[in-house]
Amino acid sequence: MSLPSRLIALSLCLAAGIAQAAPPAAPEPDSVADCSKQDLPQVGMNACAYEAFKKQDRALNALYGELMKTPDAGPPRQLQASQRAWLQFRDLECLYEAPDTGGSIVPMLKADCLAELTRERILDLRRVLKNKPD
Repeated sequence: MSLPSRLIALSLCLAAGIAQAAPPAAPEPDSVADCSKQDLPQVGMNACAYEAFKKQDRALNALYGELMKTPDAGPPRQLQASQRAWLQFRDLECLYEAPDTGGSIVPMLKADCLAELTRERILDLRRVLKNKPD
């Protein structure tokens, strides 16, 4: 979701008073927490989003370590080079999507972006691991 779309969605939620008719369903294990739906001040939403990113980052690191130990996952140097390039892409993409304009919402938007792209990378690497012969 682009930065303007996120800002519009957040504005609509705030304008509507963030009314919820029913409690949210339990998130999927790989889903990213939507901290904007919690009753938190901005600093709390920023911290929540950062923790959601760190959770995804820990999961990615564990999966990457598993792939590095899997003989059929391909040459470790290529995986390492791929991961390093992806990390650079992720960080630059999130800087593009959530430029540091000094607003209090920027840390949450950046953490949301980092978490979402990291979740997508986990899914990609799981597919690689799943498609390798046992």
